[in-house]
Amino acid sequence: MKSHFKSLVFSIITLLGIAAPQLQAQEPTKGLLYKISGNGLKKPSYLFGTFHVLRSGYFDDRPLIGNCFEKADKLVVEVELLPGSMFALQDAMSMPDVSVSDFLSTEEIDKLDRKLIRSTGSGIDSYNHTKPAAIMLSLTSAMPVQSKEKFSMYTGEVMDTHLMEKAHDNDKPVISLETVDEQVDVLLGEPIELQLSQLKDYLNLENKDDTSSGKVVDLYFAEDLAGLYQMALDNPDQIGSMDRMLTNRNNKWMQKLPDIMSDASCFIAVGALHLAGPDGLVYQLRKAGYTVTALPVAK
Repeated sequence: MKSHFKSLVFSIITLLGIAAPQLQAQEPTKGLLYKISGNGLKKPSYLFGTFHVLRSGYFDDRPLIGNCFEKADKLVVEVELLPGSMFALQDAMSMPDVSVSDFLSTEEIDKLDRKLIRSTGSGIDSYNHTKPAAIMLSLTSAMPVQSKEKFSMYTGEVMDTHLMEKAHDNDKPVISLETVDEQVDVLLGEPIELQLSQLKDYLNLENKDDTSSGKVVDLYFAEDLAGLYQMALDNPDQIGSMDRMLTNRNNKWMQKLPDIMSDASCFIAVGALHLAGPDGLVYQLRKAGYTVTALPVAK
């Protein structure tokens, strides 16, 4: 189970959102990379929307991302996993006293076992004492890799890890927007009863998850932020609480980012849909008085 920890935390569940038609004209529609300037900044900073399970080879075809990273003095990420963090994650993911299969029907157990074997190579026996939310994260993290050749063609570290390692290699400070405990609470802190209900709903989707993950890959490679956002709206059965997963976190980050950017250039790398919509970082930064300009990165 340890081999799945990073993919569980760096998952695509950050692709969330909620519509607000009256604000659509001011929300970003395309773009994964943005330049942040003005409003008293001494140097421009950069905001990049990651796809947490995409490999770093993606950057080789898009040198503008690397150029902006090199210009920055600091790297800002959602959370940096330090060596000791993995033990805390293991404890947070575990349910030592109960088994997931105790709460599932025979049909649901069979479905989950097949999905786990296909996605992770291990069946339900390896996950039986794992929280349902962690199981779902493991499944959703694996789906894009399986669904699109153009996704799996890239090699290297997952992009978030790659950026952090590169920052350390170049003596750039790495700043976390939230602690490991805060992210664990977001991802795994819902009541077990609710997690079980969500897992059962997910199992009843049949093959919808495979189709959705392929579309997510296409939209991300097209830098179609609005499309990703709309897809999240169209798939509420695969999404947790919008306030919990996205809005509350964006609002907290916006309380920190102005100070972090005030005296140094930052490369801010967070999940792509943290950039989107009326509660997204792009709109909130513009509302706060910054000039936020899209920089197309596609070949």
